[in-house]
Amino acid sequence: MAAEGVFPKVDGDVLYSSEANLFKRNTTNIYSSTGFDSTLGPSAAAGSDEQSHELTAITGANLVGATYLKITILGGMSMQCTTGNASQAELKIQVKETGGAYGDSLAYVQLGRTPNTGNTESQIGTTQTIYYHTLTAGEIANGAQVKVFSKSTISNNGVSDWASFTNVQTIVTPI
Repeated sequence: MAAEGVFPKVDGDVLYSSEANLFKRNTTNIYSSTGFDSTLGPSAAAGSDEQSHELTAITGANLVGATYLKITILGGMSMQCTTGNASQAELKIQVKETGGAYGDSLAYVQLGRTPNTGNTESQIGTTQTIYYHTLTAGEIANGAQVKVFSKSTISNNGVSDWASFTNVQTIVTPI
């Protein structure tokens, strides 16, 4: 017979209530504000607008039995560029152990880009990014905190050039 906390169980083994609760995972963060929205243009100088937001820390008690953080980001993106220019929107995710320093878990990934094609190009839409962060032993014991970044970039200061990312909803769930 398998003891409490030992898996796998076989027919006839006792399933303890503490074990059943390990399989129930509540979402620990739902963020639907503008803290990491980024926008650049129109008529702005070439460059980038980078914004970030720290989500509420998740305690170690809420990470018992978890291996990953599932981070789901639903957002809107809009970009346009005119002849000879380009614009793009990107996301980055950092995670830290409570009391520690942030490190990139997901380096910047491009969500969309309007390329330099010689014509005016536009891209407007909704995007969803799902990322699984593998928890460290320290994060499980001491808790973890997620920081999300967006960056909007344009290559020239055309009156019709812009790039933006807008958070709709970000959800963090230990699994």
